Amino acid sequence: MPARRAGWLRSAAALAAAGSLTLPVAAQSPYGPLGVRLGLVEIYPTAGVVARYTDNVFANRTDKESDLVTEFVAGFTANTLWARDTLNADLEVRARRYRENENQDRTSIIAGLSGQFDATEDDTVGFDLRFRRQAEIRNFQDVDPNLPPAENIRFDSYSASLLYERRVNNFALSVTGFGGTVDYPGLLNDRDRDDAQASLRVSYALSPSLSAYLQPAFAWQDFPNFDSATSTTLTALAGARFDLSTIWVGDIGVGVFKQDYRSDQFKDLTSFAVNGRLTWKPSALTTVTASTVRSQAPNTRPGAGNLVSTRFQLSVRHDFLLNLSAEARVNYAIDDFGRVDDGSDRRWEAELRGEYQLNRNLGLTASVQHRRRESDSPGREYKQNNILLGIRVRL
Repeated sequence: MPARRAGWLRSAAALAAAGSLTLPVAAQSPYGPLGVRLGLVEIYPTAGVVARYTDNVFANRTDKESDLVTEFVAGFTANTLWARDTLNADLEVRARRYRENENQDRTSIIAGLSGQFDATEDDTVGFDLRFRRQAEIRNFQDVDPNLPPAENIRFDSYSASLLYERRVNNFALSVTGFGGTVDYPGLLNDRDRDDAQASLRVSYALSPSLSAYLQPAFAWQDFPNFDSATSTTLTALAGARFDLSTIWVGDIGVGVFKQDYRSDQFKDLTSFAVNGRLTWKPSALTTVTASTVRSQAPNTRPGAGNLVSTRFQLSVRHDFLLNLSAEARVNYAIDDFGRVDDGSDRRWEAELRGEYQLNRNLGLTASVQHRRRESDSPGREYKQNNILLGIRVRL
């Protein structure tokens, strides 16, 4: 049960999962935060400042402009200490200030609530609620990955996820549901959309370390201000999950998806789908993770139709000391658009990041990033380099 719980919370609520793991770290490491305990609830307040220099703040191909961006971050994670069930909450407020482009100053709010409950010995129910206000494109696989990381793109999003799991002998049943909305401001509102997804996974344990599964899924995307782009997508995957003494852990599924549009303006699409993740731990201090996803994705380019996104990620993390770690990460994506004149985009992102914890309460971070996009469409290419230095305080 704990392995299933940790896995789902990582995918549904990364911040909440990080909070739920804090207690064991604090108990085992002299550099883990102790938190504040209120009865059966542990609260971990955090605050910090991150300074970022970028040589292309608006991710523009020709009119590059550098800037120094200072971001003030404050928030908390909280998790219960119940014997069986878990409830997690998190809140993060980010105030971003620009030295040269003060009109881009923003304050973003990210909040979430998630939990897992054992309804019976064989049945588990989970949920995740997430809210983002004045958020920006945060990472390589955000809600709209084919948008550039331009500082002037902001959105609000609301989402809810539900999970039901049941295990009977060698069989496991997992049902997930997701609903959400993404709201862009002003002239970008033709990108607004509502999402609904449902999936079913039926697994059979061939051995303690190997299981096979079938996973059908349904997705609905509604663009209220651009009705022609509204579509439904059916996906079917067959795959396997394995765990070889925790050194090799993997989950790989392959199959097909079929996207049908409400309007005849865009062509329906059938193509192959892949969803895989592999983790290798050559030592207790090193973790190598590789993943790939090929699926239908929401197309946020005005007037565009199909978008098939194929993404690859490779990361290597090494803990040099209890309080010193480094991670190298490379992402690559191919975005194929449905219309011939749109062609495809190729996105790259590379990052080298280091973390140093001075004590339980004070930590330093530093990273170097390179982002670029190559495109068959004129004007969409860009290159961007970032240098980040940060300090974090936590209790």
